[in-house]
Amino acid sequence: MIHSNLNLSSLPECNFEVRYVDSVLLNPCAEYQRLLRMGKVAKIAANFSEYIANEPKVSYRDGRFYVFDGQNTVEARRTCNGGKDVTIRCKVFYGLTKEDEATLFAIQTGNATCLTAGERLRANLVAENPDALYFVGITSNAGVEFAYIDRCNCYHPDGKEEKT
Repeated sequence: MIHSNLNLSSLPECNFEVRYVDSVLLNPCAEYQRLLRMGKVAKIAANFSEYIANEPKVSYRDGRFYVFDGQNTVEARRTCNGGKDVTIRCKVFYGLTKEDEATLFAIQTGNATCLTAGERLRANLVAENPDALYFVGITSNAGVEFAYIDRCNCYHPDGKEEKT
């Protein structure tokens, strides 16, 4: 087994398989996932190559596939397929809860876009991270409220583009 320096002791045993999933079945979890970034999607699609593409990381939970790392790549693959759904090779994890997915989203590394402080905090709150819950509790008591999104051109899963 490969060892990790990340403290993931709260997660279940790592159970996954690499399999092909139709993109129509791949869903982001809006509670912890950031909004789709169409500029990033266009950039990925313009330079897309299977030689360097990573498989989206997906959790199979409650009979559905939830993307917790790679939603922009999924959309870029659709873009490369003329905007139509396409079968995508994914790393599919089993036995994760929504909170586990949020934890993994919050600590994702690699070539992913760095999370803003608000995005990381929101994901850690969904993951029920005790430090995040404590932080929000004490700062809320002091009268501070948080915006859990960043200020960018964002895309809603229902197809609406929004400037926040």
